Amino acid sequence: MRDIKNKLTSGKNTKNIKSKKGKSFGYQVLGFGGGDRAVPQFTVASGGNATHTDGDYKIHAFTGPGSFVVSQAGNLPDFPGDPLAGPSSVSYLVVAGGTGGAVGGGGGGGFRTSYPSPAGNNPISAASFPVTVGGNNSDSVFNGVTSTAGGSGQHYTGPTSQTGSPGGAGGGGGASSVPAGRDGGSGNTPPTSPPQGKDGGRSGNNSQIVGGGGGGGGPNGQVGENSPTSRGGNGGNGQPLATAFFGPNAPSYGVPGPSSGRWFSGGGGGSYHQGNIDGGTGGAGGGGRGTRLGPSNPLPAQSGTANTGGGGGASTGPGGSGGSGLVIIKYKFQ
Repeated sequence: MRDIKNKLTSGKNTKNIKSKKGKSFGYQVLGFGGGDRAVPQFTVASGGNATHTDGDYKIHAFTGPGSFVVSQAGNLPDFPGDPLAGPSSVSYLVVAGGTGGAVGGGGGGGFRTSYPSPAGNNPISAASFPVTVGGNNSDSVFNGVTSTAGGSGQHYTGPTSQTGSPGGAGGGGGASSVPAGRDGGSGNTPPTSPPQGKDGGRSGNNSQIVGGGGGGGGPNGQVGENSPTSRGGNGGNGQPLATAFFGPNAPSYGVPGPSSGRWFSGGGGGSYHQGNIDGGTGGAGGGGRGTRLGPSNPLPAQSGTANTGGGGGASTGPGGSGGSGLVIIKYKFQ
């Protein structure tokens, strides 16, 4: 009997049980038996446009609006060090829609994720959680986490050309005839920690009537390029996320980039107001290329890639639209 008692009371899955009067009357092994004892359970949920598994984890992908419906919230460890019988939580990726370009490139959508830090996971309960997936110039939202749409690039209006608009990542500054040019819009607006995006690039001055590149989203995204004399500013690269988050069986979320992982929230390339000159390239993560004008080899502005949050490329006319966003939710289901 002593050996049995020692085994029951020496493991991590035990706790001291007290009576209503506060007196200890023994030990309970969590997850076994009935009565008032905790019963181990995993999270059970539904929703999303696609689901797949990665080992003991299940992943729900939302490419459009919907609901994440939790019919049973788990009470088992979600990650090493998580207390047993604590509230269940989920990992998330929330990417906002990018925004279209004008002469300045459009900013990439805000990029926010809890991966790889489990401390940033989102607590859940048995309930229905609305999910918003932003289209062009629209926010994405899940359970209190909001990623803000990219800022719009600005047009050429002579000396009154405007700075790029603020957003998750900032839009590129509009081409300007004033000596100083115009600044790109501020990224990480409203502010989050870590930052959800970077600033847009500055437009050229006087004869350099070219727009700046849109900023890239994410804490490691790049600022949109200030426009050089020869072309529109390049869009800033966005943010990669390790393929381990998605698992080996996942569809190809995001796009390939200059390094490993799947990339999101690239900024749109800027454009030239007139003449046969190249627009800026779109940033890695689905950013669209700026238009190329003139009779020789003209190229239209590109829109941001769908479900990446990429910013739209710029043009003197209507620029490319921002790419739609994405929400992914991951949790332990067995």
